[in-house]
Amino acid sequence: MTNYMLSVLVIGVLGVANAPAASELVQRVGRQPALVVIVSGPGEMQWLDQLLDQTPWTLCCVLDAATARQVRERARSGGQLGRRVFVLDSPDKSLWLADDMADAVWVRSDLPAAPSETEMLRVLRPGGICLTKDKVLTKPVPRDADQWTHPYHGPDNNVVSHDRRAGLPGELRFQTYPVFAAMPNQTLVAGGRIFFFTGHIAFHEREEPLLDTLIALNAYNGLTLWRRSLQPQYVVHNLAKVATEREVIFAEGPVLWRLDAATGAVRARLTVPDEAASAGDTDWKWLALSGNTLFAAWGPPDGRVAPYRLKRRLGHWPWNVANEQYKSVTNRFGAARWIGAYRFPEMKLLWTVREDEPFDVRTLCVYQNRIFALAPTKYAVAWNAATGKPLWRQTPETAADLFRAVGPPLLRQGWGLGWATYTCARAGEGVVCLAGPLFRRTIGVSLDDGRLLWTLDLQSPHAFFLQGALYIVPRVGSPSTDCRKIDPHSGEMLQQFRLQVIGSCTRLTATPNQFFYRPGGGQGRTVFVDLATLKLANYVGIVRPGCFDGVIPANGRLYWMPLACDCWQVHGTLCMAPRRPLSDAWTSRATAVGAARPLAGRKTSGRWQAPTSDRPAARDDWPAFRADPAGTATVRTSVGRQVEMAWKGDLGAKPSAPICAAGKVFVGTEDGSVFALDARTGRVTWGFTARAALTFPPVYWNGRVIFGACDGFLYCVDAETGRLLGQIELAPDRRFVNIMGRLMSAWPLGGGVVVQDGTVYAAAGSTAADGAVVAAFDPATGRQRWRRLYSLDHEPQLSFGVQSNLLLKDGRLFVNGGAPTGVVALDAAAGQAAEVVVQRQNGQEMFLQPDGKPWCTGPELYTDQRARTTIFKPHQGRVYFHTGDVHIALAQGRLFASHSVEALDRLVKLLNTDPRTRAKITGSTDPWDIRRVPLDHSIVWASEAADVRGLAIGTDGLVALHGRGVQALSADGKTVWRAALPATPVRWGIALTGSRCVVTLTNGEVVCFQKR
Repeated sequence: MTNYMLSVLVIGVLGVANAPAASELVQRVGRQPALVVIVSGPGEMQWLDQLLDQTPWTLCCVLDAATARQVRERARSGGQLGRRVFVLDSPDKSLWLADDMADAVWVRSDLPAAPSETEMLRVLRPGGICLTKDKVLTKPVPRDADQWTHPYHGPDNNVVSHDRRAGLPGELRFQTYPVFAAMPNQTLVAGGRIFFFTGHIAFHEREEPLLDTLIALNAYNGLTLWRRSLQPQYVVHNLAKVATEREVIFAEGPVLWRLDAATGAVRARLTVPDEAASAGDTDWKWLALSGNTLFAAWGPPDGRVAPYRLKRRLGHWPWNVANEQYKSVTNRFGAARWIGAYRFPEMKLLWTVREDEPFDVRTLCVYQNRIFALAPTKYAVAWNAATGKPLWRQTPETAADLFRAVGPPLLRQGWGLGWATYTCARAGEGVVCLAGPLFRRTIGVSLDDGRLLWTLDLQSPHAFFLQGALYIVPRVGSPSTDCRKIDPHSGEMLQQFRLQVIGSCTRLTATPNQFFYRPGGGQGRTVFVDLATLKLANYVGIVRPGCFDGVIPANGRLYWMPLACDCWQVHGTLCMAPRRPLSDAWTSRATAVGAARPLAGRKTSGRWQAPTSDRPAARDDWPAFRADPAGTATVRTSVGRQVEMAWKGDLGAKPSAPICAAGKVFVGTEDGSVFALDARTGRVTWGFTARAALTFPPVYWNGRVIFGACDGFLYCVDAETGRLLGQIELAPDRRFVNIMGRLMSAWPLGGGVVVQDGTVYAAAGSTAADGAVVAAFDPATGRQRWRRLYSLDHEPQLSFGVQSNLLLKDGRLFVNGGAPTGVVALDAAAGQAAEVVVQRQNGQEMFLQPDGKPWCTGPELYTDQRARTTIFKPHQGRVYFHTGDVHIALAQGRLFASHSVEALDRLVKLLNTDPRTRAKITGSTDPWDIRRVPLDHSIVWASEAADVRGLAIGTDGLVALHGRGVQALSADGKTVWRAALPATPVRWGIALTGSRCVVTLTNGEVVCFQKR
C-alpha cells in the first residue's frame, strides 16, 4: 500500500461545525458518472435520495450495521441496490475498495471508527477528492505514471509508455462493458479517461450495437462516462486523433471534432484551411500534439467504408472477410499534400506547407522539433516543427540507396503483418525506423539529414526504441525466430533473443521494464518479456490483447480493450494494477482435517449456531442448483399430468435459479439478497441481504440455507427464520473491484456452493490473475475441514479463478478456473491432487459428460453475454440426461432423445464437423443449424424448438424452460402440459418437486405451478 499522507494537497478548509452537505459534494464532483464512497453513521438519509436524484453516480456506502439495513431497504425499494447503490456494513476502518478506484470520498459526520486519512487516500484515484467536515483533500497524480494520448502513444509513434508503475503480473481493478466490440478499433487514454473508438465491421450480432461508436470510460473504475455515434463512412483506425486532460480530438473526413473529455459535449467543429480545401485536400489525415502545438496533415479523401454485419456463428473471425471490408482503405489511405501547425488550444494557424506530390501520413512522426515524412519512390523530408521550413530533402537522385531499400509501397495487410492503416514509422535516438505493411524491409533513416543508415531484410510490425537501443520483433515466425536488439545508428547487432513462441500481428507495446506481446497460433494469451533479461516471463495472461491496440500501459495500470473474437476465455474491458503479494497468513498448504482455526485478519463468526429445525430435505425436494451436487437436474418425482398456477411473486431484482425444500422456496438475487417464500402461498417469510450479488442459488441442508455471495463471504442462515447462523470470509484480501458494473470482491463466491455427505464446498475467485480460495467446511458448525489458495504467489503454475457453477461427483470437486487454466478437479476429501482436466471452457454452466470430463456452455459469468466456440474448442459437448427408458441430449437449445447413448454420441460428433465437408471445423465453417441437423432412426424424438433454457428431469419425463413458456414432456416426447410465462425465465431457473414446479424469471418474478 502506498502512503499518500505526505503528498496530499489540501485545497480547502471547511467550517467545523457541520458535516459538508450533499449539494457541496455535487458541486465539487460534478454531475457526470462517478464512483463515490460515502462514510456515514446513524442519522437522516435525505442525502441518499438527493444523490440518486441529482447525479448518475455509483454510491459505495460504508455504514454501521443499523444504518446499512436502512439504506439497503431504501435503495432496494427504488430498484437501485446492487446497481447504483452498494452497501458495506464495515465493523472496522476499512473502505473495502481496491486502491485508486474512487472519484470521491465523503465523510458525513464524526464516527467512532472513522477511516484514517491514509485509508481514504488509498481508495481515491489520482485527482480524486476527499471531503470531510473540516477539509478537502486531493490525491496527486503520480509522476512515474503516463498517458496514451496518441494512437501510438505519442507524436513519435514509439509504442513505449514512460509509465514505470504499470506491469505484469497484475491484479484486477475492473472487468466491464463493452464485452465485445466491432472492428477496427482504437484507444486513447488521457486525463483518467479511456476513449474507445469502434468501427464498421461486426462479425457477430453481439458487436452490432458497437458499430461506429465512441465510448468514454473512467480509466480508474471502468464506469461508462458517455458515448457518441460516429459517421459510418470513415474508418476509425487512423492517425487523426489525440486526447488531452480536457478534450478528445478526432477527425471524420473533412470535419475535426473537439469534444469535452468529461461529457462528450461538442466544443468545436473545424474544417481544413480554405486553401487546402480549394485544392481538393478536404480531409484531416493526421494529428500530433507536442506541447502547445497541434500538428495536422490534410489530403484528398481516403477510401470510404460502410457498416458490415456478418452474423457469424463461430467465435473467431476470418481474415478474408476483414480484407474485403478493408479493401477500399487498403487501396486508398494516407495520402496528404499539406501539413500545418496550430497553437493549441486556441487553434490559431501558425504555418502550413504544401507538397506537389503527396506524402504518406503513415510515415509522419515528430521527434525533437523535427517532423519526418516519406513519399515512397518520390522523396523524404524533415520540416522544422516550429516554422515548417524544410531541414533537408532526399530524392531518388540524392539518396538512391534509401529509395532502393524503401521500394514502392505495398498495398497490403494480413495475419502477421498487421493492418493497412498501421503507422509505418517511429522515431527515437535521432533515427526513424521504417517498418510495417508498407515495406518489405526494416530500415533506419537519419533524422539529421535523411541518409540511409542500415537495412534489415526482415519484415516487422513490431519495432520500438528504448534506452538507446532499437528492438525488432519479426513478423510471425516459428518459436525459434530471432528477435534483435540493435544499435539504432549503425544497425549493429547488440543482442539476439528468442521468445520461444509463434508471433502475431497484434500490436506490441512496452514500458521501461517490460514489453507485452500476444503469441500467434490461436493461443491468444498475453505474455511479457522482462527487458532486463530479454527472456519471456513464466506468466500466462488471462486476457487476449486486442488486435489493434495490444496491451495499453497508462495511469500505472494495464488495459485490455474488447475483442470481436472468442479465442480466449475472459472477455470484456479489463484493467489491472501491479500485483501485490497476498498476506503470508494465506498459504497454499492444505489444512489438515480438524486443525482449523480462525483465519488471520478474516471475518468469521466462531462456531455456527444451530437452526430452529434440522429437518433434512425430502427425496422429492430440489435442494440445490440443478437439484444435486453433480448438477444432474434430476429428481425422484413425476412431472405431473396437469398443473395450474398457484402463485406469482415479485422480488424486485433479477433472481437466481430457485431451490425448494422443507416447504419453502429459496431464491437469491443480483442485489445480494436471499428470500424464503412459503411454497404453498408464495408469501415472503424472510429476507437476508449480503454486501454483494448472488449469482447462483443457495443450498439447503438440514434446516440451514447456505450460500456464497460476491462479497467474498460464505453465509449460513436459519431456513425457518433467516437468522444468521454463521459466516466465513473466504476472500484473502478486502478488495472490491468493478465486475460488469457491480462492485464486488476480487474473490467473489460466484460459482455457488455444493453440499454432500456433511461437507459444504465453496470457491472464491474471479480470474486467474488473482487466484482462488477453495475450501470445505462442516455445515453444522462452520469448522474448516481444509482450505487451499491457488494464486501466482503460491501456485504459479496453477492459479485459477471461478467462472461457472461448482460440481461434485465421485469424490472430485470441479472448479472452472477460466483462462488460461481451464477446469480444475480436486480431491474433495482433502483438497489435494488438483489437476487441470480440460482447457478453454467458456460459459457459466458446467456439466459432467458421461466420461466424467466437464463441459461448459451458456453465457459467461457476470457478463450475461454468450461466448461462441472456435476452431480451438469442440463446438458441442455431451450434455446428457436420463428419464424412463431414454437418454436426452441438450444441444444448442434443442432436445434429442434416444434409447442409446452411442446414438447421441454420433449426433454430437456430427455437430462438431463442418456441415459441407463432414470434416473438422475450420475457420471458414458455418456450423450446423441445430434445427436442420440430419437425424436417423436412432433418434426417437427431437424437440421442434431450439430455445430450451433449462430442464428438470423427473421419473417419467422432463420439464423444459422455453423463451416464454414451460413445457412438460413424457419420456416418449409427447407434451404432457404446457404453461405460458409472463417473462423470459432465468437460465436453469427451475425447481421440480413432488407437488410443484417453481420458475424464476428475468424480470424479478417467481412463478409456482401446482401439480394436479
